[in-house]
Amino acid sequence: MSFKEFEVIPFSNNWVSIEKINKGFSGEDKYLVIDNLNNKYLLRVASIDSYEERKSQYELLKKIEKLNINASKPIAFGKLNDEKIYTVLTYLEGVDSGEYISTLSNIEAYKLGKEAGKILSKLHTLNVEINSEDKWIDKFKAKMAKKYKALKECNLEIEGIDIVTSFVENNYNLMENRPLTFTHGDYHVNNMIANNSEIGIIDFEKNKIADPYDDLKPFIWNVFVSEYFETGLINGYFNDNIPDDFFPILKMYAAENFISFLPWAYKIGGESLKNAYKINKSTLEWYDNFKLTIPTWYKGIIKE
Repeated sequence: MSFKEFEVIPFSNNWVSIEKINKGFSGEDKYLVIDNLNNKYLLRVASIDSYEERKSQYELLKKIEKLNINASKPIAFGKLNDEKIYTVLTYLEGVDSGEYISTLSNIEAYKLGKEAGKILSKLHTLNVEINSEDKWIDKFKAKMAKKYKALKECNLEIEGIDIVTSFVENNYNLMENRPLTFTHGDYHVNNMIANNSEIGIIDFEKNKIADPYDDLKPFIWNVFVSEYFETGLINGYFNDNIPDDFFPILKMYAAENFISFLPWAYKIGGESLKNAYKINKSTLEWYDNFKLTIPTWYKGIIKE
């Protein structure tokens, strides 16, 4: 691949290799770059329309770097040309965490999950500006209104939908007085890298200000890989001292996922729709048709 289109990027004259990465759903072009000292970088190229958004994300990564967690570090950001922008990050070495975790014993997966939970707890300490007038319950209700609209428009028969929507409508009080923090926005195994029994965190593009428990909402992807990893993540996040309000609120977020997955997948079709049905079926099983507060996959506090 030619380096010419990237010559405006600082230090690009030191690059010796650039390879496109065909993975992920960010809508950006991603490249693995290697320089003459064998340092590896992740180059992300996006539309100029996202300049302000990507600039904010880049500045955010500078703050995250100070937390001293295993995450990509920001190197450079700017306009590539009149149509595109670039972001250069350090490249996290490792393998797909889901594949790696599936090779581990239950206790090994649990320990790695605890590490991931501790990292998330650190992320939630990030000092960001929060509007004191914002109320999480208002944001949540507005979000659910959109999800109900999408549900109605897809016109699908969904097993258990009445049970789940009834639970949501009767439990909005759980969203009252929730704290707001920085959140990763998509914290699960598909956005983690495993390397020598350590977890690295990638893809902060969906970060937002939200209820910190909202970051534990994508538990489905972790549970499908290892129930012990997800159990460890929760226990690590709370340092084995889980508050009474956590599992009722997590159940609310499970209901939110249940309501939103099929309408989202319906627009895409194919394998996504098949997976959405699997997710909803599993959610009903884990919560015994929403009669349980603690899902069946949770293993409790495990002595290591």
